[in-house]
Amino acid sequence: MGSKKLALFVFSLVLILSIISTINAELLISQPEASYNLGDELSFIVTTDTIRPGYLNVNLVCPGENANMNLYHDVPSSMTISIKRRLTETYISDLHGTCHLFASYDIEGATSQNFDISNSIAVSLDVSNIDYIINEPFIISGTAYKADNEPAGKEYGGFVQIDFNGNSVTESVANGKFSVNFKIPEITRAGAYSVAITVYEKDGEVRLSSGEATLAMNVIQIPSIAEIALDKDTIIPGEDAKMIPFVYDKAGDLLMGQVLMKIKDFQEKVLYEGYVEANQDFIFKTETNITPGYAKIIIQGNNLTAEKVLNILELRKINFEIKNDSLITTNAGNVPYKGIIEVQIGDEKVLKEVELEVNQKKILYLAAPKGEYEVNINDGNTTIQQSGVRLTGNVVSVSEINKSLNGLFYQYPIIWIFFFVVLAFFLYSWYKKRQKGGRIVAFQRQNGKIIRTEKKGGVEIVKPVNPIALMDKITEGGDIRRAEQVLVLHGKKQDASIIAIKIKNELEGIAKDTLTRAIELGYRAKAVSYNSGNQILLIFSPLLTKTFKNQDAAIKIAMDIEELFKDHNRKFRNNNIMYGIGVNSGDIINQLAGKVLQFTNMGKTVSHTKRIAELANEGVLLSKDIHEKTPNVKAEKVVVGGIDLFTVKRIVDHEQSAKFIQGFLRRNNPK
Repeated sequence: MGSKKLALFVFSLVLILSIISTINAELLISQPEASYNLGDELSFIVTTDTIRPGYLNVNLVCPGENANMNLYHDVPSSMTISIKRRLTETYISDLHGTCHLFASYDIEGATSQNFDISNSIAVSLDVSNIDYIINEPFIISGTAYKADNEPAGKEYGGFVQIDFNGNSVTESVANGKFSVNFKIPEITRAGAYSVAITVYEKDGEVRLSSGEATLAMNVIQIPSIAEIALDKDTIIPGEDAKMIPFVYDKAGDLLMGQVLMKIKDFQEKVLYEGYVEANQDFIFKTETNITPGYAKIIIQGNNLTAEKVLNILELRKINFEIKNDSLITTNAGNVPYKGIIEVQIGDEKVLKEVELEVNQKKILYLAAPKGEYEVNINDGNTTIQQSGVRLTGNVVSVSEINKSLNGLFYQYPIIWIFFFVVLAFFLYSWYKKRQKGGRIVAFQRQNGKIIRTEKKGGVEIVKPVNPIALMDKITEGGDIRRAEQVLVLHGKKQDASIIAIKIKNELEGIAKDTLTRAIELGYRAKAVSYNSGNQILLIFSPLLTKTFKNQDAAIKIAMDIEELFKDHNRKFRNNNIMYGIGVNSGDIINQLAGKVLQFTNMGKTVSHTKRIAELANEGVLLSKDIHEKTPNVKAEKVVVGGIDLFTVKRIVDHEQSAKFIQGFLRRNNPK
């Protein structure tokens, strides 16, 4: 064998041995977990079957261009190398996604299985949408877990950031849970909004994983300001006053809806009361006889109140109407009318002074020689003219006596003389008859006994009298003002009406005088008073009033007392009377003892009346019993303290109305 062949053989043998050695050499990488989050620790082992000169390199390979990061570069000192790296920016920059490890040693290489490196956190909210009312507590809570199912904030600092309409707040996340009391600015306008919730972890100042969620929110505003706008501050009676009740929310936007509007005159008389639309025109129509002075306009709604003052001017106005031979004058203004009117009948003029209270009517009668006339009426402001007015009489005149209806007496005055003569004769005859056949009764005390003396037809009859019966007789017509509650064994059981007045504060000076005047109102209606603790009772007993129908009178007196107290409180604001008035009716047993009404309470008549007065707050409340007995009293049911009670709206006087109608018909339909 030549030297060349020998050299070729040796080279071939070395090459074969080298190839065999390479085939048998082995480089292995232990398999990592299936998924990691940024910040987790990546731990793996690289093994080799032999140690040779050179560096062992392990790289992290992830998706993307140049997504390769060296994790290990060193000369191995053993065949087993354990490597641990935190998946943070320091070691892997911002690599993430589906990655693998690649190890190289000398000419050997090994690749691990794929695994995921996630930078996301799954955020779950307890609610997905919410209707939020301004100024109410608003708590956003939920959970946050990383891709490896580990709770956020367990190993690294966890945080949740709430972003809403340019406002942001950050709170911590503990063991995957968060709860944030988020305050939304009260000036936030009503409407739909989106709230961004971001959860993230930080390693020092470096943000690791993060996740987001969105909360749909509907912001509901609340009323904040109420105002009243008037087109004018002063009106002439009969004009319309235009006003707008404005209601604003916290954001300064107008709110729609309704508000309760009340318009009262300076005497607290209600001119208008009802619900009106907010932010829309409301027309308050006034009559010419509306009370002059300052009227108060009040709106209420959603715990808001606003007031405005409207000045109502005085109006002096009279209306005329000619009907047959009558001139009907009506005070159509809001102040008493006093003036001279000019009445022209045909060619003649008559001046007549007229005085009228507000709303008063007065009929003047026109007279002239029989015929038809053109009549003109003028008071300097109002003028009317009417033709074809039929009149009768002797001369042209304007009077408050209807001479046409009594023409016979004016034409024949002798009739008046005859009438008075007959009347005088009748009265004289009646008097003489009383003197002869009448009787005179007198009482006197003799020897400790009461004697009744009666003169009848000139004969005197004397006999003793039961003193108790006589005392009742005398005191019934006397000035009885006091009552006392005692055990009455032989009295009368009667349905009495009772007013209870509860004074809720200490009274001084003029306030005490006003209370005395209030009690005097009851005395004038034949009621008696009884003090019970800090309450005053006014008792309307049939023994004194001589009627079993005292309910209407008691309610009227109670309303008069309330008006007296209100008038006092308006005039003396620093010396007010705090009160409550209750009205009830029920059975009592009562009797007269001298100038005292003694009574025994039956059932709960008195105690229930006192309870009603305690519940009344500067007003009058009626019991159900007295309400059912007074159909003329229009009342509205209210529930106070769990008791069905009634407030008075108005009292209908049918008798007075009937008299007015009958009188009107007689005046306008003469026969």
